[in-house]
Amino acid sequence: MKKLPNIFLIISVTAFLTGFTEAGSDLGWGILKPLSAIFFILFFMTNLMAKEMVAFDQEQHSHLGSADRKSPVATSHPTKYSPREGRKHSELTTTASR
Repeated sequence: MKKLPNIFLIISVTAFLTGFTEAGSDLGWGILKPLSAIFFILFFMTNLMAKEMVAFDQEQHSHLGSADRKSPVATSHPTKYSPREGRKHSELTTTASR
């Protein structure tokens, strides 16, 4: 995750500077300058959200760690819902027999 903002910044600066060259001036206003702005916005957003993403990852790992320590509860009866449809098992058998 540390490399992604740097990649966005490199692409942004490269596209922006290429837009000022003679070869890039034709494409500059149509493609390169907006592309440069988009990648700069992505760079800015990843820098703004970096601390929050780290905190979220740590929180999720702590939740997963506490969930691993708890023993799972085994169910002895089958579920009444179909995982695909979300309907009750009795509804599935009555619609299938029609």
